[in-house]
Amino acid sequence: MQFAKRRSRYRGPMLAAAIALSSALPALAQGQMSIAQVDPSQLLTRQKVDVYVSVTGPHGNAVTGLRASDFSMFEGSPGGKLLPVNHFAFHEGAPANEGITFFLLVDNSGSMYEPLSGGPAGAPQQTRIEAARSAIRTFLNSVDNPADRIGVAAFNTLYRVETPPTQVRSETEAALAKIKRPSNRDAYTELYASLEAAAHDLSGWKGRKVIILLTDGENFPYYTHTGRPNPQFGKAVVSSGQAVKELIRDGVSVFPIHFGPARQDANLQSIAVSTGGRVFDARNEKELADVYLSVRKRVLAEYRLTYTPRMIPGDRREVRVDYHGPGGNASASQYYFVGTLFGPPSGPLSPLLILPFLAALLLWFLVTRLRFLDRRRDASLEVIGGGGTKGFPLAGGRTVIDFDAAKQ
Repeated sequence: MQFAKRRSRYRGPMLAAAIALSSALPALAQGQMSIAQVDPSQLLTRQKVDVYVSVTGPHGNAVTGLRASDFSMFEGSPGGKLLPVNHFAFHEGAPANEGITFFLLVDNSGSMYEPLSGGPAGAPQQTRIEAARSAIRTFLNSVDNPADRIGVAAFNTLYRVETPPTQVRSETEAALAKIKRPSNRDAYTELYASLEAAAHDLSGWKGRKVIILLTDGENFPYYTHTGRPNPQFGKAVVSSGQAVKELIRDGVSVFPIHFGPARQDANLQSIAVSTGGRVFDARNEKELADVYLSVRKRVLAEYRLTYTPRMIPGDRREVRVDYHGPGGNASASQYYFVGTLFGPPSGPLSPLLILPFLAALLLWFLVTRLRFLDRRRDASLEVIGGGGTKGFPLAGGRTVIDFDAAKQ
């Protein structure tokens, strides 16, 4: 039994704000400039924020050889005045040098086991899921940088990590074989919930992080369409706006690939643009393999701009990058979360946080109650024993301690 996929009616209030502050794509001689990712993971340790910028030409090809003087940076509170960033470090080819974390999120709903043509079921190797496996293997074989990390997760009614990001290609390839045809209960499509879960799974990784999302349809939540709690997500129905918020919070960009005859999810474009990615469309195995290769090539050509942020109240910052180099001018903005060091926490405080404060007060009280028997300023030795405390002056250039005498 297959389940038709319908357009989700759930759009979070954060979506409009995310799009407004996201990577705008103004005309650049018919090319594009966008902020691909803002990475604040080193804010606590180095007081640095990394901003990855993508510049492409009119045919989608990456513009290389740019210089720091081709860019200007600004930062401030979202919706407020943005102040210029006077100094920033500029790196070309940073993703290639440091390695990229790719997370391949694969739609494993029932419709992925239908033929590529959309007609009646035929041989298993003609299904969309098998074409996806083959295309991903082509992608794995093309990744020649040992610093790159690749993970795989599948989603339908449930979300499941087949392998976390790893540098061992054989582990990633073996994970593809773990993706099995779902039961009827598991044939739904928790697209947005899975994106949110994937963002959480990538939150501990530093540097450039990319989700390549492969799906053949639309968000189709289990609870919405059955009235029963999802076995994994319960009654929670994640909106596209919620997913975008978590992706931005964890510094992850999404490159969705629509692969199938069904209608594309209405929010894929906004998810991609809001997180610094781009939507692709593929109709067969070759086109799908080409898309995976194109995404990696695009990310490898990005520029990294590193700067020290200002101390501004609030838990969010907006960063804007202006381009004024070959081909014309462009501007792009993105917001990011700074956590508790540079502003108040973004969530409610736990009552347990008061325990370290109380422990510090208790320690201070105990220290103030200490009393020393001998307050002389000259050097001396105090020996504490069962009969009380005895003091021995330390004088001369040489002092010998006789423990037998001390006991008397």
